[in-house]
Amino acid sequence: MSKNKKSNKNIIIVGNSNNDYLNWLGKLEDFNIKTVRSLEDYSKLVEKQETIDLVVFTGGSDVNPDYYGQNIGKYTHIDKERDIFEVNLWERLPYNVLKVGICRGSQFLTAMSGGSLIQHVNGHGGDHVISTKEGINLTMTSTHHQMMYPYELNKDKFDLIAWSTYFKSDTYLNGRNEEIEIPTEFLEPEIVHYKNTNALAIQGHPEFSSCNREASEYCLDLIRNLLNK
Repeated sequence: MSKNKKSNKNIIIVGNSNNDYLNWLGKLEDFNIKTVRSLEDYSKLVEKQETIDLVVFTGGSDVNPDYYGQNIGKYTHIDKERDIFEVNLWERLPYNVLKVGICRGSQFLTAMSGGSLIQHVNGHGGDHVISTKEGINLTMTSTHHQMMYPYELNKDKFDLIAWSTYFKSDTYLNGRNEEIEIPTEFLEPEIVHYKNTNALAIQGHPEFSSCNREASEYCLDLIRNLLNK
């Protein structure tokens, strides 16, 4: 257990539970925050009949392209053991549990929701402006070289909540290290809600202490709203 409050509501952090995640998620009121690093950890929570309200998949290595039907590109670096653990955990989670993914976690949620990934982009390191569907511009901190690609899903399966500037990247490579043909109206996804899996995918790092406060709070509000649905 990483952090506790007197509550019967629980947040699970999968894998990485550093202070950035703990401090950020701690702003969600009346939640216990626990870390799960193995299926055994998760099974113990289930055996105790503890309520699980939110599962957070964190940043790290690239997701194995096997999970979205591509080869491993030359810029893609995977952690097979982590992928296997997180897929097995995913398969045990009830649909009604809200899943949130940060950076790699957002890409994992995209793959698990039936979407795909662009295996290499540039221009997405450091702070950059993202636009929301409400017409708000936010400065988000990012560190990613891959990109969610939900557009192969039916439009009723996902909601594009925020995106970055048109063609912020000047390269979009697939698993064969080939440039993907990108339509002129393409919006680079930054925050996506996968309605078919109850998953909120956040490409940036709102948990970083260096992240703009408005962007960080916007993401927390998205989580609060989905938890209250």
